[in-house]
Amino acid sequence: MKANHEIEELISGLQSKQLKEREEAFHQLYALSEEHPELLYPFWDRFAEMLHGPEVSKLYWAIHIIANLARVDTDNRFEELFDLWFNELLNHESPVVSPHAAEKSEKIVLAKPELEKRITPLLLDIANTSHCRHLDLQKAYVLSALDQYFDWVSDKEAVVAFIREQLQSTSPKTRKKAKELKQKYDIN
Repeated sequence: MKANHEIEELISGLQSKQLKEREEAFHQLYALSEEHPELLYPFWDRFAEMLHGPEVSKLYWAIHIIANLARVDTDNRFEELFDLWFNELLNHESPVVSPHAAEKSEKIVLAKPELEKRITPLLLDIANTSHCRHLDLQKAYVLSALDQYFDWVSDKEAVVAFIREQLQSTSPKTRKKAKELKQKYDIN
């Protein structure tokens, strides 16, 4: 386990001019966020700040770490990020940012099931809201998220309709995922 000063050093490592050092810092922080999110939770604001910058790698890192921290978010700090996550990041033009914001939404729903009724419609509406340069590919990430909490979806009809629509996707990855879910959930 890491002490606070070691975590501070890793977070500072994300600012390094050396790519290898930044990547190593992220991998250690990500592993820590999966195994011991409670150790990183006191640093929530540092990761949340990364969501406000233009640098795609920092957005990616913050999305992955904050999604893992959601399960220990006893102060409901994610609420402050909800609009940013589901209006800006989910609809971001970057084919790195928006798909990962979509995919990691499942961790938010599993950690905060009370948000499912707000999150699922936003995921299902990305065709109308997203500026992602690879929208059809982004839908594969939406399907992955929905798959993780399908049993808890409040509007199964809408999700099933979305899955069916993706069977005709121009993205091979999205079509493959839709076929997999059609079979898994016995969708006609």
